[in-house]
Amino acid sequence: MNKQKLAVAIGLLTAHMIGASQAASISINFHVGDDMDAQADHELATGETAGLIATDGALWNNINVGNGGATNTTTTAIFASTTLTDDSGANAAIIAPSATSSRFVGYAASSAAAENELGLTGNNDDLYNSYLALNGPGGDGSPADAAVLNITNLSSDFTTNGYRVIIYSDSDRGPNGSNGNRTSSFTIGTTTQNVLDNQHVFDNTFILGTNYTEFVFGPGAADNFTIDVFSDDGGRGSINGIQIIAAVPEPSSTALLGLGGLALILRRRK
Repeated sequence: MNKQKLAVAIGLLTAHMIGASQAASISINFHVGDDMDAQADHELATGETAGLIATDGALWNNINVGNGGATNTTTTAIFASTTLTDDSGANAAIIAPSATSSRFVGYAASSAAAENELGLTGNNDDLYNSYLALNGPGGDGSPADAAVLNITNLSSDFTTNGYRVIIYSDSDRGPNGSNGNRTSSFTIGTTTQNVLDNQHVFDNTFILGTNYTEFVFGPGAADNFTIDVFSDDGGRGSINGIQIIAAVPEPSSTALLGLGGLALILRRRK
């Protein structure tokens, strides 16, 4: 057997032993639902690939969080408890907000272009065009908003080997916007991480700490977590979307020894 066939055989065995499929993922898009025109829902649609982990729009869980520009009071829930599907279409988790909360639903584009996509090359327009903001109905952090987002019932595809949570945040893409220097803060467990708008104009470039942040959980992680969304420097904390990505397990030592043995056998048969 020649070296090319040996490489193919080892590659096939590797795929079989450590898993040929991609890691499972859950993608959530918080979108405006004002129905101003055909694009105004800002849902991610089939054929649009968005997110740091590029995922087709058909596989995103689109959650309607209200009308753009609207401030909602504590008398209504942000959205109903929703079952989340993963990238295979299987039920993989549940998301629910605190029962009632004041919040603001905004556009990351200028208010004059509320019904339009951002006009960027690529398909992240809808993901970043609208957002859910918490921490005070007036957007000034007063009174502080106790609203949180609860993720529960994560499937074993995520908890067994661990997972990471990517949170997308951009509350104002305009370079001269009044909210251009807003800091959005996210707490999961005892860890808080920030996203700084800093008058950044989202241009399809994902920058850690500028338009997204990431939390990592190891093997045996809990099947639930809570995201507290707020702002340390006044204003509202904004959240555009979330992706939960299962960790890919490392190949075991047994698997690696098996590959070595196969290589030795095939080498002797050349």
